[in-house]
Amino acid sequence: MASVNLERDHVLRGAFDKGVGDVAHCGICSITTKKHPSPWIICPRRILYLGGQPANQGDVFRRVFNLAGHRSGSMVAVWPEVSVRAESDGRKFQYTFDYIVRGMNGKNQPCGPPLIIENMTCSTSGGNRSRGTDIRTVFRKTVLQQDADAPNVNIRQVWARMASQLIAKSEAAMEWGGQTIWIVQDRLMDYIRNTTGLKADSLCSNSLKEVNILSVGYGKAPRSGIRKLNRIVLYAGPIAPGKNKQPCFMDIVRAPYCPPLGSLGKALEGRSPVVLKIP
Repeated sequence: MASVNLERDHVLRGAFDKGVGDVAHCGICSITTKKHPSPWIICPRRILYLGGQPANQGDVFRRVFNLAGHRSGSMVAVWPEVSVRAESDGRKFQYTFDYIVRGMNGKNQPCGPPLIIENMTCSTSGGNRSRGTDIRTVFRKTVLQQDADAPNVNIRQVWARMASQLIAKSEAAMEWGGQTIWIVQDRLMDYIRNTTGLKADSLCSNSLKEVNILSVGYGKAPRSGIRKLNRIVLYAGPIAPGKNKQPCFMDIVRAPYCPPLGSLGKALEGRSPVVLKIP
């Protein structure tokens, strides 16, 4: 969505091959800010991209398909951005899935239950052009190896969008005989762990269950080359607690803990209320 004009910017022009043309699109996979010095992934393709040949997809690609039972050498059919709209007795199902994956039979035809893959990466604020934190300015400074501070990361906004779909899309996959895998960055998983009632550490698993979140993170930065996403942990478990009240993903909509009433009192100190007379 953001691009820079190389025809007008002669300094930046020198950083690109002439074959690029007069416009360069700001391809940014991850950002760091003064508030968030560790990288936040903002491009879903950095985590997983199923639009072409998978030769260089790496650890995340292999882990996702191995968990789903698709072994090395097998063929799969992939549909990106699939919108399903249905209605029954006035109740509406309206969701768009990042990827729908199905296996292939001996006749080279899609078959079997669907695998739904959802990529949840963080978005950014628009930044501030006067302070040089907008994407175009940050992109330019980074390419020219100058100090830059990126826009803020909208963590709460991304989490709210995920929370509103997590259970529903998992239920849909199970109804269709398949499963859903949510792929998130480990930093977003840490935010979920610290701000909700989800007991994530109790849900570590080696196999898929009703709800599945695959947490991925950057490894150590190499001296040269691409920094790999090789810190991969699967959190999987039931939607509801069941008879034994085991940890479940319904806990994700609960508070991490409830503070004492005194915390509310402190929040009200010094604030004058609006006094109303009930008719």
